[in-house]
Amino acid sequence: MRINTGWIFFGSWLLLVLLLTRFMTRHLYLISGQFAFFNAVGCFALSIFVIGWQRLSIVPASLIREGLHQTTLPFSVINQVLSIWLVVGGGLIAVSNFRSRSTE
Repeated sequence: MRINTGWIFFGSWLLLVLLLTRFMTRHLYLISGQFAFFNAVGCFALSIFVIGWQRLSIVPASLIREGLHQTTLPFSVINQVLSIWLVVGGGLIAVSNFRSRSTE
């Protein structure tokens, strides 16, 4: 039986976003810059441990490519979009944390 792992990836991502949005509105004080930093480092280390350094640049791009049904897109384009997404997202988190601390 074959299953599209991209759909599982996007479904779990959407579920996580919805749960975190609900959680963050009630317990915003638990989400701090240190927590986000250690979470990102832990996820990166776990990714290297589970799939290895060589495959780390291919597996996320292939999951996204399968989920979008765009098998003609090269991995490099998807990796560039992911990199921009991570940098912009990290910047928005940093600005949000800076603003919340300056208003206290």
